[in-house]
Amino acid sequence: MDESPVAVLRKKKDSSIRKAVELVKTGNADAAVSAGHSGVAMATGCISGKSPGVDRLPLQAIMPSLTGHFVLLDAGANVDCKPENLLEFAYMGNAYYKAIFKRSSPKGSPC
Repeated sequence: MDESPVAVLRKKKDSSIRKAVELVKTGNADAAVSAGHSGVAMATGCISGKSPGVDRLPLQAIMPSLTGHFVLLDAGANVDCKPENLLEFAYMGNAYYKAIFKRSSPKGSPC
């Protein structure tokens, strides 16, 4: 947790997050989840290849609310987003919410 993401990417080619992302990339897994270093998870996802049309990856977290749950987008990994990135995050968050909560649309969704 105290190493820089760049150092981890260079030195630890067999890290668990790298293996998990590779499984997703090859189609042997549907998703990768990490409870570790968010910078390393983000960097690994970026170097492993993003979906077409995606410039940045948002960290997404399911958070409790008084009426259920909500998806928090870009939970701290990006500090200099462009408006286009925020729109991408909205589309990805919308798809994530629909898949996780089996609903047609999140409340208040413009997507």
